[in-house]
Amino acid sequence: MLNAPFTFLDATHVRLAGRRLLYFAGCNYLGLSWHSAVRRALARAAEGPMLQPGASRATTGEQTCYRQFERRLARVFSVENTAYVTSGYLAPIAACQSLRESVTHVLLDDHAHPCVSDGAVLTGKIVNRFPHADPGALRAAVRSLPRNARPLVACDGTYGIRGGVTPLDAYLDALPRRGFLLVDDAHGAGTVGPRGRGIVELFGLCDPRIIQTISLAKAFGVSGGAVLGSHERIVAVREKAAGFIGTTSPLRPVIAALEASLRIFQKHPQLFARLQSNVALLNHLLPGRAAIIGDPRTPVVGVFPTSLAQAEALRTALLRAEIFPPFIRYVTGPGTGFFRFALSALHTPAEIRLLARTIAGSLRTPDLAPKRFAALKKSDIGRSRTRDKRIGTR
Repeated sequence: MLNAPFTFLDATHVRLAGRRLLYFAGCNYLGLSWHSAVRRALARAAEGPMLQPGASRATTGEQTCYRQFERRLARVFSVENTAYVTSGYLAPIAACQSLRESVTHVLLDDHAHPCVSDGAVLTGKIVNRFPHADPGALRAAVRSLPRNARPLVACDGTYGIRGGVTPLDAYLDALPRRGFLLVDDAHGAGTVGPRGRGIVELFGLCDPRIIQTISLAKAFGVSGGAVLGSHERIVAVREKAAGFIGTTSPLRPVIAALEASLRIFQKHPQLFARLQSNVALLNHLLPGRAAIIGDPRTPVVGVFPTSLAQAEALRTALLRAEIFPPFIRYVTGPGTGFFRFALSALHTPAEIRLLARTIAGSLRTPDLAPKRFAALKKSDIGRSRTRDKRIGTR
């Protein structure tokens, strides 16, 4: 069941062992990684005199194009300021590093991605976990803190394995006035909310205590990540976060490609609308089975078999339908492995229907998973983290 190397033929098809297969995997949710304007911008910038200055932006590596991109990103997400970092994994780490002097405790959602967990540790404060998506447990954890505590609540926003979102509005309600809420929305930026601005927009929140971190390598199709927030918070990232200060400045062609990607995202909202339409169609067509975990607000569906034999049956059905079988083992998924199906704006309705028929047909008899897989088991997550804490990619 190990994934073999493959070659992309276009944004939604790959060649695997000589076969052309439909691809419902990865994170290229809007198809922007394949967009000709994004690739042309990258190529043109690569022909310039210098790829990058070879120094940290905090020393002698700052360039006008970096700040221009950050201003555009701030306008797109309707925030005061942003700081670009060289990977999505690094964004919550840099955000947490910048908060060392501002917080006294960290309260960590138990399903947070390892990049959020690593960031929490790097605050140097005591980290206490609370059960995922449980605002009551968070309130109890807040009440247990000293009266003068300044807690950081840290969580994911949108979940890239099984879909779904964190109840961010309830988390914010539980937060003391002197606290902060860090939400890593790597899979929500570009895919979730009325205009695709992520979970903060989805819940209609506007609060200076919120720090949103995103990936620019998923829906936006290029590379890097960013910290979004108030002007004061972003200045702190630039002045106090080793994840920003201690890294070499990004490649200028990457910034040029990101500029092009953001322009397309802003000027062509039909891309986001098509993605939402595809998400709605798949969720409408899939049967209500315990094995299938998804959320009609997010472009990801997980199927969780209980044995390798059952996984092999679904893999065979997918290959028979000429669909790439996206079976993976991941740090925040069950150790037995699972199928992660990701939709793109570039998938056609006919392709969505084919996927739904194939999954439903494979699940008819018997059901692949008992109801205990309606949520990822904490024991499975723990085993995965123990096996390799740093597998996660952002």
